[in-house]
Amino acid sequence: MPMQSVRISSASRRSAAVVAAAVFGAMALAACDDTAAPSSPTPGSDGSGGSAAPASSGSSGAADQGTDVDDVVRCVPNALSYRVERGADIPDQYLLTMTNTGALPCLLPSNDLVVTLPGLDGAADHLGPESEDLSLLEGESGYAAVWLSGNDSPDDETADRVEIALTAAGPATTVPITGDPAVVGASAQVTSVFGTPEAALGQS
Repeated sequence: MPMQSVRISSASRRSAAVVAAAVFGAMALAACDDTAAPSSPTPGSDGSGGSAAPASSGSSGAADQGTDVDDVVRCVPNALSYRVERGADIPDQYLLTMTNTGALPCLLPSNDLVVTLPGLDGAADHLGPESEDLSLLEGESGYAAVWLSGNDSPDDETADRVEIALTAAGPATTVPITGDPAVVGASAQVTSVFGTPEAALGQS
């Protein structure tokens, strides 16, 4: 039988062109997605998937343990040892020695000592002179002199101990007198605290 020719209309040709254009556009978008730049690493990541290590502070605990003079604390009675003994040259003069037995430095008040003795009416008067508070390392001592006014009067009493407070508001420590008891008269005086026995005993 004779073959019949097929006539494609112009409308069909336009439809085919639209479909081809749509397919080409989809392929172009897919190619762009494959070549996109990788995403930036999230905060806290080192870029390889693990967490970045924190930066070092650059200082150690040992370096912060130095003691500055402004950080020295006041001496407390239980961190001190005490000794009271007669002075070498003057019978009525006694040397008070206070030694830091603690492991840390401490600041010994120089002008606030309160000294009392049995038979003494009130505390010893301050003889002075005023001085700076004394910073004591472990094993170091501060010194003060106590002057008594005993004169062998029938009213005099003897004392074998001294009560010592570092400040008026602080607790008192009972310290035995080394050697013979002291003769206590009507009054007594105490110097400020010094760094050597000679400086304390030299006050009058």
